[in-house]
Amino acid sequence: MRSFSCLCALALLGACGEEPVGPVAIEDVRIAEAPPPEPPPRVDDDAPRFPEEAQLRASAAGHADATPRPVRLEWPPALDDVGVTAYVVRLDGEEVARVEAAAGATTIEPTTSIDDVTLDATRTFSVVALDAAGNASGPLETSDALAPWFPARASLAVAIDDTVATLRWPAARDDVEVTGYVIRVAAEDVETLPASARRHRLTFDRSAAPRVAVIAIDAAGHRTALGSDLGAQLQAEAVSALLLGALSSERGAFVDILSEGAVSADASDVMAGARGVGRPAEGAGASLGGLSWRPGGGGLGALRGAEQGGGELRARREPPAAETRAAETPAAE
Repeated sequence: MRSFSCLCALALLGACGEEPVGPVAIEDVRIAEAPPPEPPPRVDDDAPRFPEEAQLRASAAGHADATPRPVRLEWPPALDDVGVTAYVVRLDGEEVARVEAAAGATTIEPTTSIDDVTLDATRTFSVVALDAAGNASGPLETSDALAPWFPARASLAVAIDDTVATLRWPAARDDVEVTGYVIRVAAEDVETLPASARRHRLTFDRSAAPRVAVIAIDAAGHRTALGSDLGAQLQAEAVSALLLGALSSERGAFVDILSEGAVSADASDVMAGARGVGRPAEGAGASLGGLSWRPGGGGLGALRGAEQGGGELRARREPPAAETRAAETPAAE
């Protein structure tokens, strides 16, 4: 059938007086494919988040009262898949500040200060992180803005027995709660005690004579210390021991000391000889840390500062009452 069709076509072309030609080429035309559609813009529905152990820290000076004061807030940076654009700061649920990146900066400093805050009642501070899409993180909150405080004129009492120091202190207070006390020796925290503790014994090196402190702490990490210098206390006790030992005797008792000049003592010398200071032998002198005891007549003596060029403390000894009465009673004839 195909052969017959071809012969018919050739016959027709011949009849028209045209030379037969070969097969006619058909131009290869392809339809261009349309580009794929652009994906829809990504929707940012992931809210910023703070690290798991993040805490908001509030710090203010003073005690819990109605005095207006600034409160400084600090917190760790929040995390976001796109970026944090601002932090909203609230006081008792109301926005009081918005922290954003400074001009030309790419990061936000996670800190701010709120002025004129009274702390006579519980106040709640909070911070929320925002991103560009308006997503908000969960809040960081705290109601503890004050460090613990000790009573006015409180001091750390220290009783020293050889190489053992017994520390005593009054109870501290806090706007929320005192959670404990830290014992600090020199520059090291050596022990943490419960909030009920008021006394602690520690062993120390007398040659080092460190500074010790009791530090009241709260749950927010605030710290307030009461301190004492063991070196200074050892020096004072050594001087007292020298005075009492040098001025006492079997026949008399120490009565008073009249100052006639400044006396100083080298702390290292005094501390080195602080132990075992006693009454010198009859008629003998005593020396400790630059101080020298010189017996005198008529029950008088002088404690001289050898390096002070003549300044001295003079003391009078008084015989016991029985001896005084005997001296006053005329002998029987």
